[in-house]
Amino acid sequence: VVNSLMAQVLPIYQSTQIEFTPDGEQDEDQAQLESDFCAHMLDKCNGWQVLADSSFNALLINNGWIKVFVDEEVDVTRETYAGPLEPLQIDMLYQPTAENQQVEITENQDTYTVKRTTTTRTLKIESRPPDVMVFRTNSQQYKVQDLPFIGERLLLTGDELKALGLSKDEIGSIPYAHDDNWEAVRSRKGQYQDRTEDEDTGLQDAARLRECWETYVRLDINENGETELYKVLYGGEVLIDKEVVESVPYATGSPVLMPHRLVGQGMFETMYQIQDAKTHTLRQYMDNLSVMNSSKLGVVEGMVNIDDCTNGRINSIIRMKSPDAVLPIPATDVAN
Repeated sequence: VVNSLMAQVLPIYQSTQIEFTPDGEQDEDQAQLESDFCAHMLDKCNGWQVLADSSFNALLINNGWIKVFVDEEVDVTRETYAGPLEPLQIDMLYQPTAENQQVEITENQDTYTVKRTTTTRTLKIESRPPDVMVFRTNSQQYKVQDLPFIGERLLLTGDELKALGLSKDEIGSIPYAHDDNWEAVRSRKGQYQDRTEDEDTGLQDAARLRECWETYVRLDINENGETELYKVLYGGEVLIDKEVVESVPYATGSPVLMPHRLVGQGMFETMYQIQDAKTHTLRQYMDNLSVMNSSKLGVVEGMVNIDDCTNGRINSIIRMKSPDAVLPIPATDVAN
């Protein structure tokens, strides 16, 4: 059922033009600009594939999840120039050589060190498997942006954690990732869950995966009765990063919405009872078909060749001493 629905949904994704409805005549140009920009960014960020992956997750296991965020990469370079330098030359060194670049100049005895910090921001649109998402809801708050707590399970290598500023002892205190604790992750692996190549125990420690959590939680840090949204990244008991953010970067959807609930229903949950009934009926029919094709026989002992009756051959000869030494045992044909 899910595959047949996806075959209908995917062409719609590929052919649908994203459109923002203008508020009035004066807003038509802006609405068209935003529509074209969003379509362009989806193409640039592989967004159509992300929508397809998340839709499949939603159809199969209730909800699909998408994360939209800006990834920042900071590149630091240093240049050294022999002095002395004229004021005009120093002014030229202060000029950025790339976008979003900050320049710092340190003067030593006979040299000038130029530190250039370049920040590159890239929009990221990624599908998240539902089995790594964790959140808390109540009867009043069931929209993603209003949740008091939401996050995802991240698997980071020791090398990645070191790049985030953690010491060797801090990295060592973060537990290794073990999928045995996550039934949904094991189920997703299917027939590959027992393969040894999935294990990373043979890797060097810097390359082994450690279990971390990226969470978004509303906290009253100042104890003034007002909460702020914080992004908190931690592993084990180690606080890796904490910062105030404006919004939760996740979006979720479900094919069958449930009132006052974040989690809806997928096609499996909606149709599994029918599927189980059909499976049971099909098995009964196949058993009946086997009985009709190889029905039981009643024989008079000593009047027939037993090997002929039990060899299982189709249309085989049965040697018997009397015409009524073999009697078919009747069975009901349910095919009709």
